Amino acid sequence: MPSVFLVGPGLIGGEVLDLLIKGEKYNITTLVRREAACPAFHELGVQTVLGSLSDKDVIATQTAASDIVIHTATADDLPSVQAILEGVRERTQRRQQTIYIHTSGASLLGDNAEGSYRSDFIFDDENPSSIDALPDAAAH
Repeated sequence: MPSVFLVGPGLIGGEVLDLLIKGEKYNITTLVRREAACPAFHELGVQTVLGSLSDKDVIATQTAASDIVIHTATADDLPSVQAILEGVRERTQRRQQTIYIHTSGASLLGDNAEGSYRSDFIFDDENPSSIDALPDAAAH
């Protein structure tokens, strides 16, 4: 049975988790930040590892033990990505393949209007140049 490591069982990850549970049979483990959240996952048949996106060793170790890694927490957290890649390298050295899927997470673009004024500008995925024009330091 393939093993899956889910990083970020929140908004997007929760939907992915539902599909994984309903679909094929997988051994699923998810990274959780709070121990109080573990029992709810265990009731679903999902194993948990306690940690945060900064816990490089936890993420790398679980990645090295997983056939499939799905990161849905954020696209902006370099340490968690580096930890996953470390685990993938370990699997590669053992001649094991890994499927790695990384979504962007859920984000919101804003202009800090705070209700004081209305802007007619709309950020749109069909016009990525408007989004790409934002400086890297902009809140996102």
